[in-house]
Amino acid sequence: MEKPLNHIEMPARNALTIRPPAELHGLLTQAASWLGVSLNSLVLEAAADRAREVLDSQRQIHLSRRDSERFLAALEKPAKPNAALKRASKAYRELVRE
Repeated sequence: MEKPLNHIEMPARNALTIRPPAELHGLLTQAASWLGVSLNSLVLEAAADRAREVLDSQRQIHLSRRDSERFLAALEKPAKPNAALKRASKAYRELVRE
């Protein structure tokens, strides 16, 4: 469960300075006032929401139906290891042992 706007915790040593144009500053100030939160809280929560959206979109893989079916088929019946994979596996095991 996410915390409400007015419960964002930010250590004092972390600072972010922005200088919005006057019109945008007024818009943000009015929105913050309507929500009953500080301007900092409004901007920080909006930035955090956008950052989460960006990171979430980068963590997801979107496949076509055809690619999805091929991927699932490969999981169900994987190919036999070839010589290159066997060499890589051996090299990894030796590296991990060290």
